[in-house]
Amino acid sequence: MVNYVYIGNQENGKIGVSSYVFIQIAKDTINDLCSSALKKSIKFDEQKDKVTVRDDKKGGISINVTVTGYKGSDISKACSLIQKEIYTSINGLLELSALRINVSVSSLEEYHG
Repeated sequence: MVNYVYIGNQENGKIGVSSYVFIQIAKDTINDLCSSALKKSIKFDEQKDKVTVRDDKKGGISINVTVTGYKGSDISKACSLIQKEIYTSINGLLELSALRINVSVSSLEEYHG
């Protein structure tokens, strides 16, 4: 995990953003989705599911997310929505577009509403 990600350019300068900021934005976005639109599709379990950040050294950031899926739900659609919403959140807050969001399912469980 990187401690800081530097964003910007030589003309306008750079700013260091803690990787914790990216992790927290991703977690907040996932938790919002899990409590509403994706309530019956996925959950984010802080004990086993993770969010990690990597600087790809080419000016981009990779954010890797694992979630727990519920059997019988459209997990592919849920993962796509998570990718889109995390990208939108980070882009809206930091104006950073060189993002790669990877979402994977760590395990499947029965939904118990």
